[in-house]
Amino acid sequence: MKNVSQHAAQWKIVFPKKTLLYGEKHPCNVAKLSENIPKNRFKTTFPYDHSRVILVNTHSDYINASFIDGLKTEKVYIAAQGPKPTTISDFWSMLKSAQYWPDLHETITCDRTTLHSIKEQQYAHAGIGRTGTYIAIDVLFEAGKTEKKINIAEYVKKMRQNRMNMVQTFEQYKTIFLTLNEMFKATAAALTKTDFVRKLQKQNKNMLGKEFQRLLSVRPHYAESDYKMSSHVHGVRSAIRPLDKYIIYLTSNVPKRGSYINAIVVPSFINQNAFIITHFPAPGDAVDFLRLITDHDCELVVSTEPLHEVESKSNETWSVNVIQPSSILTLDNLQTVSQILGLVSFTQNITTNNPIIVFSRDGAALCGVFCAVHNLIQQLTMDEEIDVFSVVRLLQTRRPEMCSSLEEYRIIHDTLKSFIQLESGENVYYNQLSRVTPEATSV
Repeated sequence: MKNVSQHAAQWKIVFPKKTLLYGEKHPCNVAKLSENIPKNRFKTTFPYDHSRVILVNTHSDYINASFIDGLKTEKVYIAAQGPKPTTISDFWSMLKSAQYWPDLHETITCDRTTLHSIKEQQYAHAGIGRTGTYIAIDVLFEAGKTEKKINIAEYVKKMRQNRMNMVQTFEQYKTIFLTLNEMFKATAAALTKTDFVRKLQKQNKNMLGKEFQRLLSVRPHYAESDYKMSSHVHGVRSAIRPLDKYIIYLTSNVPKRGSYINAIVVPSFINQNAFIITHFPAPGDAVDFLRLITDHDCELVVSTEPLHEVESKSNETWSVNVIQPSSILTLDNLQTVSQILGLVSFTQNITTNNPIIVFSRDGAALCGVFCAVHNLIQQLTMDEEIDVFSVVRLLQTRRPEMCSSLEEYRIIHDTLKSFIQLESGENVYYNQLSRVTPEATSV
């Protein structure tokens, strides 16, 4: 799909309203029966008679849900409205009626995933907009890998034959284009623990270097207009700035201090707001760092380098737990792997609902390594597989400067390999950590 993903920034995406069927184009008689009207969330969104899901062994066979075809196979998906309080039992009946799971001892293997279902169900508020967007991405990505070409407009039109107004807005239509572009540029490749270790054992340094160069080739390139917030702040000296769409603001009021701070939010594998990434405060800005901690109720701060290595002229104190490595993290430091695993292990054993601040001198170096290892261990724990390339790539969409060196990319791989090999041990990394108590910590 090379030609699909080339020059994406130059695309002019047009929503083909004139060629796409909109509104009710086929009979919806069952949906409009008086006894079924209360089951519909909206007055104008109904399943067509010819493609509606028919419930069995229930008082009524109606539910606002439709079968959606793939490109070559019928009834691959079910698009349904989100269940209302009065239709929850119907929703569960649909799972049984549509045989949402396979027969006993049967499984289905699709690419990287073993599915325990013969149909995939998607539902949202109305079951047409975001639902159609997801289905289109799923179908067209699989088609693109084999057919080497796709036609988004034609497939949206095909979906609308079975359920009205699938892919409802231009933004959703655009999302299909942009998501497929990203997926075709670099396909995800999750590996089991065994395959990951085997890959590293067989892989020489040049092979990992080529993979890293491919990562850099798909790393996002943002325009100056994406950094408007930082450009409006007088005296911003850092070359690494927060993107407008991921920036975090200070909300507390301090005389003669603004709301700006060079900090962004970064997700973990299971939490969209797991981390706040920032740099060590410059002399005179420590008060803003303290505001960041208090504004977001942060209970833990992770320094990716020893604090004694960071120049500071402030007498401010932190009323928060801070953990730091006991030595500088470099590829030639034999303690680097255990130090990183110690930081991650300590963090994952802390119970908190609030963001964890991760910081370094510039707000990028080693912050990406910590977050990547943290997220990959979560992925490995939950899914029993890991995809280093995709996890790092996601971090770089938030801050392209994270994990921007081959050395850091190698550290991530070495750390994950060590974690897998030593996974049976418990709390084996804490002795490599330096934990700073709140009373002893100052900037």
